[in-house]
Amino acid sequence: MTDILVLPSTVKNSFILDDKMILQLLSKLDEGTETIMNLRSLLSYKTAELTQLVSQLELIDQVLVNVENGTEQIELVLQDVITAGQDKLLDAEATLDSAIKSAGNLYLLDSKRATSFRKQQVKKKRTIVNKLNIVLKQLGINSSQFLSKIANDDLNVLQKAYTDLDLAKNIASTIKSDLKQRSTLIKNKNAPLDQIKQIGNDIRSNLLLYKSYTKNSPLIINGKEDVITILDREDQSVK
Repeated sequence: MTDILVLPSTVKNSFILDDKMILQLLSKLDEGTETIMNLRSLLSYKTAELTQLVSQLELIDQVLVNVENGTEQIELVLQDVITAGQDKLLDAEATLDSAIKSAGNLYLLDSKRATSFRKQQVKKKRTIVNKLNIVLKQLGINSSQFLSKIANDDLNVLQKAYTDLDLAKNIASTIKSDLKQRSTLIKNKNAPLDQIKQIGNDIRSNLLLYKSYTKNSPLIINGKEDVITILDREDQSVK
C-alpha cells in the first residue's frame, strides 16, 4: 500500500486553510495528474502502434519484393516462351504463387495480432475493474457511480483510480480512528474542548483528501451515516 501523509489528531496546526481553497487545489492537482496519465497513455499507445506499423511495413516490403521478382520472372519467360522451355515457365509460376501466398499469410497474421491485442486489453481491463470493485466495496462506495465518473476504457486511468482508492483506504482508517477518539472525549465531561475541536478540524481536512481520491464520494461510517453528519451532530452537542 502506498504511504500518504495524513494529518494526525495529536498535532495542532498554527492555522487552517479554507476548505474551499484546499478542495480547489486538490481538484487542480487531480486534474493535472489525470491529464499527465492520459497523455502518457496516448503516447504509449501511439508508440506501440508506430512500432507495429514499422514491422508490418518491413514485412510488406519483403513480400512486395518477392511478388515483383516472381512477376518479372514470368514476364521474361513469356517474352521468350518458345526458347525458355516448360520447366523454366513452371519455376517462374511457382515463385509467383509462393509470393502471393506469403501476401495472404501477411493479411492473416495481421488480423490475428490485432485480435490478440484486443483480447489482452480486455483481460487487463477486467482484472483492474475487479480490483477496483473490491476496494470500492470496502469503502462503501457505489461501484457504478464511481466508474461512471472516469474514462474506464483507459487502462492507465483505471490503474490510477485503483491507486487513489488505495490511498483513500489509508485516509479513511485515520478518519475513523480520530472520530472514535473524538466521540470518546465528548462523552468525558472533563475532556478539553480545544482538543475535541482540533480533532474535528483534522478529520475535516483529511476528509477533503479522501474525497479528492474518491471522486468526491462520501465517507460512510459503519455503512449507515456520513462522517460529516456525525461531526455536525457532535459539534452541536459540545457547544
